[in-house]
Amino acid sequence: MTQPDVNIMANGSPNTPEYIFALEKRIMYLEVEQKRLANENKETKNLARDIKEVEELIPNSDLLSENFITRAFAVWGHYFIAQLIIALGIGVVYLILIVLGGVLLR
Repeated sequence: MTQPDVNIMANGSPNTPEYIFALEKRIMYLEVEQKRLANENKETKNLARDIKEVEELIPNSDLLSENFITRAFAVWGHYFIAQLIIALGIGVVYLILIVLGGVLLR
C-alpha cells in the first residue's frame, strides 16, 4: 500500500469529505504498516532465538578463538595428542611382534 497523498490534507479544510477521506486513507495505511512492523518484530525475535540456539551448539574451544596464538597452540596440542596416540598404537604392535618373534625363535 502506498502512502496517502498529504497535499489533499494540506489544501482541504478539516470538514470537507476529501480531507476526511484522506485521513481515513492515512489511518488505513498506518494500520497496515503497524501490522507489517509487528510481523517483522516477531520474525526478528525468532531469528534472535535461533541465533542463540546455534551459538549454544558451538563448542567452547580454543580452536574457535579470535586470538591467533591461542588457536595455534590449540591446533598444536591436538596434533601432539594425535601423534602420541598413533605412536603408542604402533609401539604396542611393534612390541607384540618382537615378543612373538622372540617366542617363535626359541
